[in-house]
Amino acid sequence: MRPEDKVYTPMNKEEFDFLKTQILMLRRHHKEEDVFVLKKADQTEVSEVLFIHSCVDKLKFYLYYLRKRLSGNLTLAYFNTLEEILSNLIFFITETESIDPFICEGIPKKKRQRYMRETRVIDLLVDMLYYPFNEGLYNFAELT
Repeated sequence: MRPEDKVYTPMNKEEFDFLKTQILMLRRHHKEEDVFVLKKADQTEVSEVLFIHSCVDKLKFYLYYLRKRLSGNLTLAYFNTLEEILSNLIFFITETESIDPFICEGIPKKKRQRYMRETRVIDLLVDMLYYPFNEGLYNFAELT
């Protein structure tokens, strides 16, 4: 197999050593919007982002079933898992002493909420509230 046929071609040690010794320079004639900064994230931040991404597939799966009106095909075990994910998300973004996600109050963790907004998890959660009523699965007047 030729190297150009591979999906991923690792760098040779010589290439890496060369890149490692290069000096980054800022030139005045470039615009600020042409520049981006890479910063190594600490392990806590990586874990937080990975947790959020681990929830996305289950939330999207549920929304798919809601939009296709197939929510009757979901099992009780799936709903228990979904409830656990939503509970974990509540405690993930709220600093609280409570153990009950339905009545907990606390201080919001703004950095984690920002992660959820940037990864569009908030949009998925809003859709989870919107679609059951929009699709006629539930009537808001009957629930109150």
